Amino acid sequence: IELLAERLRTEESERFSIHLSYQTVCDDSMLELLKHHLLKHKVPANALIIEFKEDEVVQNLRHMKALMDEFNTLGCMLCVVGIGHGSMQFSYLRYLPVELIRIDAAIIKNLGRSNFTKVLVKSMIDICHALYKNVGAEGVDTAIATELLTDFGIDCIQGTVVTSKD
Repeated sequence: IELLAERLRTEESERFSIHLSYQTVCDDSMLELLKHHLLKHKVPANALIIEFKEDEVVQNLRHMKALMDEFNTLGCMLCVVGIGHGSMQFSYLRYLPVELIRIDAAIIKNLGRSNFTKVLVKSMIDICHALYKNVGAEGVDTAIATELLTDFGIDCIQGTVVTSKD
């Protein structure tokens, strides 16, 4: 949070992601600790993205929803990461107060090589958009993957690809 506060002094639109495990969010003091540091460092909660792994969310759905509701009251953006790595269930997403869904890098790495993967990723993006969720992709490391994801309507990418705009 302190590092985010420093970055916000020079870049107002900066956002940081923090991955929290199920065990961590179950700690009753976690929410209060987060509130304390946001206030202490004068960081707006909407500059913080809290990430939860899909498999932990699915395995503990009711409890995770309750925990997410608490984090949501702070104003932080909530994100489920690693979509498609596990069970590929989407119906649960409509009940969660998450704004961003990130497709797992293991799926994205085959995007330029497999027609099935192209159809799968496009379908995942379409389903998430139908649920009014923003969609990101992890592990984007090729220009072709970036181009395909852009064509499919992805909202953001994460990875090592560097492109220039001429």
